[in-house]
Amino acid sequence: MTAASLLALYARCPACDLVGPPESADYAVTPDSTVDWTSPRGPEIRCGECGHLHTITEDDVLAFDAEHACTRCQHATACPASAARVQCGECGLVGFGPASSNEVLRALTTDTEQLRRLQQRQQIQTVKALAGLTATRTGRAER
Repeated sequence: MTAASLLALYARCPACDLVGPPESADYAVTPDSTVDWTSPRGPEIRCGECGHLHTITEDDVLAFDAEHACTRCQHATACPASAARVQCGECGLVGFGPASSNEVLRALTTDTEQLRRLQQRQQIQTVKALAGLTATRTGRAER
């Protein structure tokens, strides 16, 4: 890999087994703006699907062996064929990737993301309760 940006660090998450763009990445860079794989503290990425924070090595970064056509701007973005989600290199939209043509993987991706949102909501409600705040209801109104 000659250059690595936040968008280029696609790696399989050890927690949910999905591939997608990281939600965040923390790594040292070399003078030529590539990932410094020799840094004592390895690069860490947070899975965009389940939120798991894990350290990666250069061997964990997946090759770009496919393309994703953005549903918003139609820009073709290079990505791993195993990506369940892809972030458009032009407009930044995150959408289903090449691997999501498999209905089982597509369902796993959406279920994993929904579970994460529910867990985050529960954490917020717990913090509010511990702070003595009245829990406010969030979400859509009943119709």
